[in-house]
Amino acid sequence: MQKSKRQSVVLEFVKKNRDVQISEIALHANCSQSTIRRDIKEFVKHGLMKEVYGSVIYLDSHEADIERNMRSDVHLEAKSWIGEKAAQLISEGQFVFIDAGSTTFQIIQHIKAMGCTFVTNGLDIASELLKKGFNVMILGGPIKPVTEAVVGEEAVVFLKSLYFDIAFLGTNGISEFGYSTPDSREGIIKKTVIERSRHAYVVADQSKKDKTTSYLFAKLNEVTLISEK
Repeated sequence: MQKSKRQSVVLEFVKKNRDVQISEIALHANCSQSTIRRDIKEFVKHGLMKEVYGSVIYLDSHEADIERNMRSDVHLEAKSWIGEKAAQLISEGQFVFIDAGSTTFQIIQHIKAMGCTFVTNGLDIASELLKKGFNVMILGGPIKPVTEAVVGEEAVVFLKSLYFDIAFLGTNGISEFGYSTPDSREGIIKKTVIERSRHAYVVADQSKKDKTTSYLFAKLNEVTLISEK
């Protein structure tokens, strides 16, 4: 099994069961315990799990960001459905912002509107849009390795000179407090985009529900949620 796919399987299994043995994970993923231990070390490094005497415990308090290649195959059917619904909202000739993220990435596969210009802070988003033949602008600034997103003051300053017809944003958590992300730098970009958009949408599957991470970038009534439920 490909590493990114295996790690997605492991993450979802531990997340679902909350507290499991390494041997159980290895059996579920159909691979060796030594391989699973290497995967677990990566998850522990990112603050997603902790290992206690051979048992792995999932951590969902102020969840950390997950590397993009680990997220791409998780909840793929739901993300694709959300992406299709979001793409239907884009009209010809619009000026569109698409946030970095695995769910926002799925929007690109379903865009039918012509003559649009897209702005993004996601390296993979920009690359995929270019492959599809769209006009693309990417924000400038430091690149965050885990999410491959452009962050920083330069990006915010540039955003304040733009105004979008429509924007699509990702989130790590949805709760009664609003929409949140673990990284304030990404959160400030999301908040600025909302302020500079005629219509702003958050795209997220139901696994993000009832979770709050450290930076709240929007209240529930400030954007519209597109989800599979």
